[in-house]
Amino acid sequence: MLKIYRLRDIYRSGQFNEAIDTILSNADKVREIYLKVSNSKKPDNWYPFQVVCEKCGKLGTTVVTDYSDGLVEYECKKNLVSWAEGCGHKGRISPFNGNGKLPWKLEWTAKWHDFKIDIEGAGADHCTRGGSRDVANGCFREIFRENPPINAPYGFFLINGLKMSSSKGLGFSARDMADFLPPEILRYVMINNQIKRPVEFSVDANKIIKLFNDYDKILQSGKKEILELTEVDGSSEPYFGANFQLLITLIQIPNLDINKEIESRLGRELREKELKSLNSRIASAKYWLKHYATEEDKFELQNSTPPLMETLTEAQKRFLKDLGSFLINLDEKNKEDVIKNNIYEIARKVPISATDAFQAIYKSLLNKEYGPKVWTLLSAVPKKLIKDRFLTIDVDEVAFLREVGVKDINSVVENTKNIKSISNIKVVKSGDGFSDYIFAKKIDFINKKGRDEVAFLIISDLKDENIDFEEQEKKDEKFWKENLYPLLKDLIK
Repeated sequence: MLKIYRLRDIYRSGQFNEAIDTILSNADKVREIYLKVSNSKKPDNWYPFQVVCEKCGKLGTTVVTDYSDGLVEYECKKNLVSWAEGCGHKGRISPFNGNGKLPWKLEWTAKWHDFKIDIEGAGADHCTRGGSRDVANGCFREIFRENPPINAPYGFFLINGLKMSSSKGLGFSARDMADFLPPEILRYVMINNQIKRPVEFSVDANKIIKLFNDYDKILQSGKKEILELTEVDGSSEPYFGANFQLLITLIQIPNLDINKEIESRLGRELREKELKSLNSRIASAKYWLKHYATEEDKFELQNSTPPLMETLTEAQKRFLKDLGSFLINLDEKNKEDVIKNNIYEIARKVPISATDAFQAIYKSLLNKEYGPKVWTLLSAVPKKLIKDRFLTIDVDEVAFLREVGVKDINSVVENTKNIKSISNIKVVKSGDGFSDYIFAKKIDFINKKGRDEVAFLIISDLKDENIDFEEQEKKDEKFWKENLYPLLKDLIK
C-alpha cells in the first residue's frame, strides 16, 4: 500500500525531534565527516540546521551557531544568500516541532533512521566519490551507529541529450510534464530505464510518437510488471490506446468528431477506460501541437483548390486521379493500413516515384510540399474532398506520355521479371494548325523485386501539320512486331 509523507508534516509532528537532537548534539562529528569525506571545512560554530526566523519568518537566511539545553542560537543574516535578505534578528529557539529544518544530507540520515529505509535512490552526480551520498553515509554510521540503506543511483533526466537544468532554463517544469503527458505515459518515461542510466526525453515529433507507440506495445502485450506501475488504477488488463501520430493528424482536420472516427476505425465502441485514455491523448496531442510542434508538423487542410496544384506535373495529376478512385471505395476499418499497403503500387502503375507522388498529395490537400505520413493524412480526409479534389483533375494525355514514356526498350527489359500484359496506347491531339500523335505500348509487368509496375514504351511521337494517322499506326505496329516484340516475348508469361 503506497503512503505519501510530507516532510513539512513530519517536522511539525515532532517525528524528527529525536534525530534533530542527535545530529545537533554531534555537530562536531558532522564537521569532521564533511572535512574527511568531501574536504569541506566548516567553521567551529557551524551547526547543520536552519530555523525559521521569529521576526521575519525566513528560513534560508538563518545561521545556527550553538545548541544547548534544547535551544539553538541563531542569526538572520542580511547577506547570506543572493535571493533573499535577512532581517538581522538574533535569538534562541527550540529547533523542534517544525521550527526549522536540517540540510538535506542530514535530512537523509533522519529519514533513514526514523523510517528504517532499506533502499534509497539518488542522482548519479550525488553518488560520486566524496559526494553527497558519501557524506550522508558517514554521518549515519558515526552518529546513529547504523548502516545506511542500499544505494540505488539513477541517471540524469536528459532533454535532447543534455542534462535537464532549471537554472539554465533547459528542460520542463514538473507542471509542464504533467500538463503534457498522460499520467501513465509519464510514469513509463520514469521507470522504463536501467536504474543507473539517464532518462532520455525529447518532444521531437518522431521521438514523442515512438514513446506512445512503445507504451501501446506494452498495453497490448499486457506486461503486468510494468502496467501495475504505470496505470493509475494499477490494472494490468490490456486496452486499446489510440495511435498518437494519428491523433496529431486528426486534431488538425476541421469539423471531425475524433471519438467517432476512432470507433469507426476500430470497428466497435470504446470501453470506458479506452474513452478516458483517448480524451487524455487528444489533450496531449493538442498540447504538443501548441507548445512543441515545428511548422513542419503543422498543417491546414485546404477547403479550396490550393495554388500549389498549378505546379503539378501530368504524372502527378494522373496519380491523384488513380489514388482518388482507390480511396473513395475504401471501408473505414483498417483504412490507414490498406492505404499504406497499396499507395506505392498505385504510384508504380502511373508510373511515378514515391517522392513525387507524396508531394502531389501534400500540394493538393495542404498547399505544402511536406506533411504528415500520407496514409495517416489520407485516412482522415473526408471522401467528398477526395472526390472533389482528385477525381476532377484534367490530365493532358499527350504531355503525360511525354513525361513518363520511355524510348529505350532495354530499360524495360533490365527491370522486368515477367510481363503480365501489353496493350496499345494511341493519343491524337489537334490544335493551332498542328497535330500531336503518340503511339505507345503499355506494358504491365512484374519487376525484378517482384512488384507490379507499368511502363509506357513510346513507338512514335510526332508533332506535324499533316499526319496520316492510319498509315502511321500501321508503320508503328510493323516496327513493334519486327524490332521490339522479339526482345520482350520471352518475358511474357
